[in-house]
Amino acid sequence: MPADKSLIIDVTIKGAIEQIFPRVPLLSSQKVSWSNIHFAQYQQPACRTAEHCFSQHVISIHSGSPVLKRRMLKGGSQTERFQSGEISITPANQHRTVQLYEKAEFIHIYVEPAFITHFAREYVDADRIEILPQFKLHDPLIHSIGEALKAELQTDGLGSRLYIESMANALCAHLLRYHTTKKHQIQDYAGGLPKSKLRQVVEYINDNLAEDLSLRVIASEVGKSQYHFARLFKKSMGVTLHQYVIQCRVKRAEQLLQDDLSLAEVAYSVGFADQSHFTYHFKRLYGVTPASVREK
Repeated sequence: MPADKSLIIDVTIKGAIEQIFPRVPLLSSQKVSWSNIHFAQYQQPACRTAEHCFSQHVISIHSGSPVLKRRMLKGGSQTERFQSGEISITPANQHRTVQLYEKAEFIHIYVEPAFITHFAREYVDADRIEILPQFKLHDPLIHSIGEALKAELQTDGLGSRLYIESMANALCAHLLRYHTTKKHQIQDYAGGLPKSKLRQVVEYINDNLAEDLSLRVIASEVGKSQYHFARLFKKSMGVTLHQYVIQCRVKRAEQLLQDDLSLAEVAYSVGFADQSHFTYHFKRLYGVTPASVREK
């Protein structure tokens, strides 16, 4: 199929992926409307796609049993047997055809090109970023991010915007460092946040626990970029920003258990998506459920 007849797939459009795969995703981030990155988990039969290109950069992570795969790009094709955890990367707008010779299980992470461009301008002073097409590689960090995003959606996407923003920034930085035509160095800063800035952040978090906190907004409160702020915060506190916010919410909820609020009302008042999400984190941190604490 000529490139100008190739299917153009934008994963933010409902049903777009069904133009190339016979089965709909088992799991998808479409229902929770993530920004900058998107996710889908697939189980597809042996098939050959129509020629297509994605509007997003595509990271494919194989899972399940080994499968023979072929990817055809302009200028040639590659055929390899993929083991669980092995990865391929296809840049946005690159025309391709994929053939699965057997039933295959895999996940896709889709990254918006505008997000990578903005990130690059902010951190490495680069206007033009070219993601490398790669086929069958090992990358433990990308694999772990994929598994974390899948776990997030398996809990109905109940985690906060803060968590997804953190994952997106970590993934973007990693792609710039290791998977572009020019390897980019992203400066790190020694130490953590100044005490005054850290105190400002802690106060902001505690004043806004009931909100869907945003890494972008919190970082801007102290005049830092998202990526560097997240790293500086972890150096200062010993935990990630997302972990710290969860701890604060659980601690505030423990105090509210003394009131007459229902468990669902307690959950909502400290920023959890629902009672089950609250119960999960409370038990994870304290070893008991909030209901059992209230009964004592």
